[in-house]
Amino acid sequence: MFNWQWFYSWGTREYLFLILFLAGMFVYLRRLIFLAKELQKNPQNLWWKAPIRILTFLCLLVALLGPSFGFGQKSVQLIGKEIFFVLDLSTSMDATDVKPSRLEKIKYELKSLWQTLTNDRIGLIVFGQTAFLQCPLTNDKSALELFLQTIKTHLLPYPGTDFTPALTLAQKKLTNSQTIEGAKTIVLISDGENFGNTNLALLQNLKSQNLKVFCVGVGTIKGGLIPLLQGGYKYDRQGKLVQTKLNPSRLQEIARITGGEFFLLNDNQNDMPKLQKALAEIKGTQLENRILDVNANKYEYFLWVALALIILDIILIIKVL
Repeated sequence: MFNWQWFYSWGTREYLFLILFLAGMFVYLRRLIFLAKELQKNPQNLWWKAPIRILTFLCLLVALLGPSFGFGQKSVQLIGKEIFFVLDLSTSMDATDVKPSRLEKIKYELKSLWQTLTNDRIGLIVFGQTAFLQCPLTNDKSALELFLQTIKTHLLPYPGTDFTPALTLAQKKLTNSQTIEGAKTIVLISDGENFGNTNLALLQNLKSQNLKVFCVGVGTIKGGLIPLLQGGYKYDRQGKLVQTKLNPSRLQEIARITGGEFFLLNDNQNDMPKLQKALAEIKGTQLENRILDVNANKYEYFLWVALALIILDIILIIKVL
C-alpha cells in the first residue's frame, strides 16, 4: 500500500517563500510588458517561460516540505528491558541538604535518565509505609514524566518508610510480565531511613529470580532539616528539630544481597551516569513486534526536477517576434 506523508508541516517559512516568489513573478511579468511595449511586440509571446518557473518553484517547495513516501510495511523487533523505579516519598525526602530538595533533585535526574532508556519499558512505584503503583510499565516517556511531576511527599496517607511493601509490589508486577528473567530490574531510590524490618527472605527471593535491585541514596551524611508545608521545620515529640541523615547501609545491603549496585546522589557526588551505564549493560530481550510503514524523505527527487527545469529555463532563448 502506498503511503505519503510530509516530514515538515506548512509554516511561516513556506509562506515567506511563497510571498517572495509571487513578488518576483509580479516584477518579472511587469518587466516583460514594459519590454514588449518598448519593442512594440505582443507581450504574450514573452510569457511562455512563466509556467516553467512556476513549476520550478513548486518542485522546490515540495522538496522543502520533505515528501516521505513508500510501499509496504516492515516488522521491527523492539529489544529492551523492564525497569521499575521505586521512589521514597517519606517527608524526609523534602530535606534541603540536597538542593533544592532531595525529592526535586531526583525528579530532575530521573527525567534525564529516562530519555536514555529508549526501548525500555519503565514503571514507577511510590512508597512510604505502604506502596502504590504510580505508573505501570510503559514506553511512553511523556506520560511517565507527567506522573513524576505530580509527585509530592504529602500525597501518601501514612508517614514513615518501609522498603518491604515497595519491593514486594515491584517484584509482583515484574513477575507477572512475560519478559524473560535477567531483563527485569528494580531501581530503589531513598535516603535510606527505613523504619521497617529488612526482609531477608524477600531479598533472597529477588536474587533467586535474578531481579537485581540498584539502590540510589539521596542525601548527605551530615543531613538536613525537613521543611513543612505550612512553614518552618519538622520537630520530634521532644520538641527538637528533626535532622534527617542519609543512611546508606540499608541500601548497600539490599544492593549487595540482590546482586545490584549502590549509587550516591547529592550536591557533591552524582552517580546517575554510573547508574545509566549499569542499566545499559543489562541484556535486553524482545519486548514486542512493531509494524512500521516503509517510507523515507524523497526530497532529492524534486530537487533534481527543479534543477532540470532551471537548466531548461537558461538554455531556451526567447524569440521576440
